[in-house]
Amino acid sequence: MAGLRWRASTALTLLAVFSLCLGLQQAPTLSAKDNAKEGNAASTAEDGSDQPSNSDDSRRANAKSSKKTTKKVVEKKKAKKGQQETDDSSDSSSATQSGHTPVAGGTSSGASGQPGGKTTSRKVNETSSRKTAPNSRAAGGTAAKPAGTGQTDAVKAAGGGRAQQPVRGQLTAKHPLVKKVIDIQNRISPDLLKQKGIVATSTGLDEDGNVVIRVQTTGADSPKIPKQAEGVAVVEVLTGPIQTYWQATSTFNQQAHQPRPVPIGTSAFNDVLLTGGCASGTLGCRLKDKHGNVFGLSNNHVFAGINGIEGGVVIGTPVVQPSPGDLNPPCQSPLPANVIGSLVKFKPYDLSLTGNNRIDAAIISTDVSLISNSTPPPPVAYGTPRSTTWIGPFLGLNVQKLGRTSGYTTGVVTGLNKIEIVGSPAGITFWSGQIEFSGTNGNASLGAPGDSGSLIVTNDLLGDRFPVALLYAGGGGITDGNPIQEVLDFFDMTIDGDDSPIIPSPGKEGRASAGSQ
Repeated sequence: MAGLRWRASTALTLLAVFSLCLGLQQAPTLSAKDNAKEGNAASTAEDGSDQPSNSDDSRRANAKSSKKTTKKVVEKKKAKKGQQETDDSSDSSSATQSGHTPVAGGTSSGASGQPGGKTTSRKVNETSSRKTAPNSRAAGGTAAKPAGTGQTDAVKAAGGGRAQQPVRGQLTAKHPLVKKVIDIQNRISPDLLKQKGIVATSTGLDEDGNVVIRVQTTGADSPKIPKQAEGVAVVEVLTGPIQTYWQATSTFNQQAHQPRPVPIGTSAFNDVLLTGGCASGTLGCRLKDKHGNVFGLSNNHVFAGINGIEGGVVIGTPVVQPSPGDLNPPCQSPLPANVIGSLVKFKPYDLSLTGNNRIDAAIISTDVSLISNSTPPPPVAYGTPRSTTWIGPFLGLNVQKLGRTSGYTTGVVTGLNKIEIVGSPAGITFWSGQIEFSGTNGNASLGAPGDSGSLIVTNDLLGDRFPVALLYAGGGGITDGNPIQEVLDFFDMTIDGDDSPIIPSPGKEGRASAGSQ
């Protein structure tokens, strides 16, 4: 009996153990299914995948993979957004600077390793081209403004026009520091110029390259010149008197008759003999109006005898080449064969004591068979000037010119906003807004008496030969010129010169183009 109980108890015990083991086996299977469902749900929520995970390891692997995928997507979006912001910034910079400046700029490429780098390179190049396109103006027309004040100009448009100063930071009259000094110069100049012995003031550089106020003196009368004005240094420059640069008979360098068409930069003057002798000047360049008519340009005191006062010059008076002072023998009645045109218009001098002159200019009607649009080519001179003017001269700008007396010379801009007292055969005259030059490469001066009317052009910019000024006066190693664009604006004409496009070397920035400032 006891044995049966024991057997029954053992059987029940075994059955219970079997049931427990069976339950334990079924529980993990259900848990795994539930985990799989949860893993599938998590995976679907994470990356949109509907592939099930069959284990914890699989779920973790899928989740990790999903996070990596999501991170890559986010990074791509950020990179794309950053690239778009860079392109937008580049376009915005171009749009902000768009306005009026000189030649197609250098190339630029996208950042290495960035998506869309190739597109970035194209956009940057396109922006550079837009930033540097110059103002251009057809003869007699108004200036277009396809580009801004960036570092370069686009390809020059035919027909000439204004060019703009290209590189930021150069010391033009618009540079904040230069503008500040000019404002001070303007305030102190009236009192300075009242003193005997002071003939001019300008904003320029001292020997150390600092922007200062330059005061030119004759060396006589001991004027009182301050060491500084409103915190800006004032520097005295001994030049002697400043005179118009026509040439009297006693000191002229004889110039030969030139074959027609006459090269610009050579001897020319009106054919009326001046009282007490005869004189010489320079034919500056050839102009054209909007109808295609051509004209010769020089100074009022060369072609028009200072408002006709000297010699009784009137509209229609012939102008000859060479000048009467350069004939052989000199000062004889000019031969009809020497005539290259006749006076048609000039800017009158204001000869009053309160006068304010800015340009000394006159034009003659002529023909392409009589006057060329070029100097002799290098190495004699610089060749053909650009039709486009450089209207933003800066301190240190290198220039060149061909004139009747000193020939081909080079120089540099040493003063802006020059205010000066100039002697002439008609008396003392007062001038403002002039550009001051000094000689370089061993030249004592850029110009000399007899060079009046010479065209001054750039000498260190891509393409060179952009007109800067019309030479009219000087003294003591200093040469002065009228801003050339003011001259052209008065006559409503353009320079009849070189209209060829300016194409910079790949990767190299151009500096100027049709219509540079």
